[in-house]
Amino acid sequence: MVTRIGLSALGAMMCAAAAVWPTIPAAQPTDRVVAANYPPLMIEADARRPGFAVEVLREAAMRAGREISIDFLPFERAKHVLLTEPATLMPALFKGKRNDDAFHWIAEIGRANLRFGALARPVNSLDEARDLQAVVVEIGTTAEALLDNHGFDNLIRVTSPEASARMLAAGRADAWILSDR
Repeated sequence: MVTRIGLSALGAMMCAAAAVWPTIPAAQPTDRVVAANYPPLMIEADARRPGFAVEVLREAAMRAGREISIDFLPFERAKHVLLTEPATLMPALFKGKRNDDAFHWIAEIGRANLRFGALARPVNSLDEARDLQAVVVEIGTTAEALLDNHGFDNLIRVTSPEASARMLAAGRADAWILSDR
């Protein structure tokens, strides 16, 4: 069961793409794009169905007459590359408070809320989640920052949504915080 937790601190899901292109030298034939496997926004496993955010970025690149090369990396590494390598794009990030000023935000492609998914009983609030034995969250995400800011000390930090799902399914976590997108 998934329970919606409205968290206004989350903000909007953004696409870091189109406005960066005019600043990239024309001699660069292919723009580097980094993505993290975060279904349904970015999906590494199926090149024909790469996820909503990747499809939006591909369409923007086509309309701008640009070539893009997409590298799927673990989320923290993708974020590091985005922050340290010039002319690098990422199709979707959740705008929160951590590192917001470090990114050049281009366009809002949608809004998302965080929710707690749980198998045993609904988790209807941050207070209820804080009282659980373990909540699983992906490292480096806005969700992790939000829970850290709210003083959670029961977090299991993993590197992928797949790992989160496995932890929840195996009963090693009581809830998983995830977006409704």
